[in-house]
Amino acid sequence: SFADNATKSGGGGGGGEPSIAVAAPPPKPKLAAAVSDLLAALEPPSDRESVAASADGHLEHELTRVALPGCSVDEAAARLLLVGEFVRALKEDQGATEVEVDEWAPFGGGGLLRAVRCVHQIRAKLSPVRRTRVDETHRLRRLGGGRVQLEVEQRSLDIPYAEYFYVHQSWVLSPLAAEEGGGSELV
Repeated sequence: SFADNATKSGGGGGGGEPSIAVAAPPPKPKLAAAVSDLLAALEPPSDRESVAASADGHLEHELTRVALPGCSVDEAAARLLLVGEFVRALKEDQGATEVEVDEWAPFGGGGLLRAVRCVHQIRAKLSPVRRTRVDETHRLRRLGGGRVQLEVEQRSLDIPYAEYFYVHQSWVLSPLAAEEGGGSELV
């Protein structure tokens, strides 16, 4: 089943490989229709669009690669990216509090946009603050080749020099070939 096969492992701080089972329940009928409408709003890219790795000179690190056998790109996007409960649970598992996830809204270029806000504890002994408010902007769009991309721009508001940097994440769901077991992959 989807929940049994979808696990995430990757580098984390601490002793050992973290593993999170992705056990999102299937969308309810009313929610499924709304998710279907949101997926339909993701227009396919124009011929000019492509995703260039590190085109702007930023560092790039692959933190995880998750195979989702038997789960199409659209189904994975619906369960992991479109429904706010998954993002809320993920943030809370990371230790965030006061998690708020806005509804998706259309934005230029045929994609969707939403805001996520939360508070994270800071464990660094040298930090003058012990917690920070975090604002995230999520942009969801379709790419060529049947892929879906979630870009996350994350800003920590209360830390020193916060106005000088942000964290950029890119989650890409891609279809897996039949010889790779079918389904999709999250990178």
